[in-house]
Amino acid sequence: MTAPTADTEIDPAKIQAYLQTTYCVSLETETLSLNIGTQHNTLTDLFSTHAVNCGAFITAYNPKGTEQPSELNESAHDLLLDRVNSLGHKSLEAYTQTHASHWPTEHGLFVLGIALEQAQSLARDFDQDALVWVGSDLIPVLILLR
Repeated sequence: MTAPTADTEIDPAKIQAYLQTTYCVSLETETLSLNIGTQHNTLTDLFSTHAVNCGAFITAYNPKGTEQPSELNESAHDLLLDRVNSLGHKSLEAYTQTHASHWPTEHGLFVLGIALEQAQSLARDFDQDALVWVGSDLIPVLILLR
């Protein structure tokens, strides 16, 4: 499940790769693996614990899907964490697992309780192609940003 692709400048192959990626959220004792379009009831406890009903996977790595040196990615990740903290949201470390390409792992944050519009604005500030949104239905959705 994703936003319509007719009005995007993102290559369809890249969108397909995003759809096939697993988005992993690091918890204290386990890792939650999220897949686009698949309901994840395991998020119920996480949302309940933090008194939220939504979350977003956002990365600052590789702006516009262009691979960057690790130093730039790590610096951007630190800035993203600072921004999320300044907005007053709790976040959990997260990362991607790609299955169909050579693309490296991207670190990001799973931001708890962030409104979709705020998540989109934040991801756009870091020149991202997309983010992953999970609402109260517990189904991750790919949200295209360009």
